[in-house]
Amino acid sequence: MKLSKQVNGLIGQLALHVVKICDLGNICKSVYLVNDSSGRLMILKVGVDETSCQEIYMNMVGYSRLLRLGLCDFIPEIYACCLTGKETYILMEYCGLDFFSMIQNVEEPLKCYTGLCELLLSLYTKSLQNDRSADNQLVNVWGTIRQQYNLYISSFDDYGEILKLLDSVDLKLKNIEVNKSCFSNWDFTPEDVYLNNGVFKYTDPHEDILGIPILDLACFAGVARDAHFLPSAIEGYAVMKEFAIQSVGQLFDMDEEISRAIFYLGRVLQSFLSARFRMKVDKEQAALIVAQSKVYLVKVSDLL
Repeated sequence: MKLSKQVNGLIGQLALHVVKICDLGNICKSVYLVNDSSGRLMILKVGVDETSCQEIYMNMVGYSRLLRLGLCDFIPEIYACCLTGKETYILMEYCGLDFFSMIQNVEEPLKCYTGLCELLLSLYTKSLQNDRSADNQLVNVWGTIRQQYNLYISSFDDYGEILKLLDSVDLKLKNIEVNKSCFSNWDFTPEDVYLNNGVFKYTDPHEDILGIPILDLACFAGVARDAHFLPSAIEGYAVMKEFAIQSVGQLFDMDEEISRAIFYLGRVLQSFLSARFRMKVDKEQAALIVAQSKVYLVKVSDLL
């Protein structure tokens, strides 16, 4: 197992042994399953460049904010961390198999989706706030969607159809007004979610941890069905969509048209990001994803 000089030095400093290299995410590549002299398994996440160091910093801010909300049961225990330049790392609890890996090794995968929704409802209820954080999140998500279009998706939009839809939605977003928020991390994917023995853990929080999780659920369901093609993902998508629009919508006292529009807005975001990361490896698949995003944009515009 070949490790960089930086990682080898850190492993020695912490008296750890690398069990395996974990293949996680598009940003922080240096993630390791490690153990100590007692055999306890842990996850070591190392910052090796400016981008991955920033992600680790963002994670630690997110963890601390979740702790202040009393949500310690939903995040891994942090054993050690350092946020100083080239010394940046997190050493944290090993939570078992992530959702992506787990669901491929169970007899009834659909139960994973229903079980996840049940646990998330508890998390959302416990973290519910009366504030406007969700409005801020929607503004930021919309900004990300426009940015992804300008940088990447526009190359697929020869006739400007997507741009016209974006401009149409832009004028209607003021129709969404949300006066509540709860735990929300829009970049919510099966690789960062752990569901073992009836316990939910989330390992990749952003700095902003409050918003409207209908967006998260749309991203998760879309990645599971359309990017990873996970077992029972078609049925699981329907379960998570219904949960997002009905259960979370009701928790937020939201009209169904609005909760449905927010769900499809989340699908636009996830589709744009998925297309971006496939542009160089499978441009044909990326084009199909972009075409589907137009369908979601039409739905958002019609619902608003």
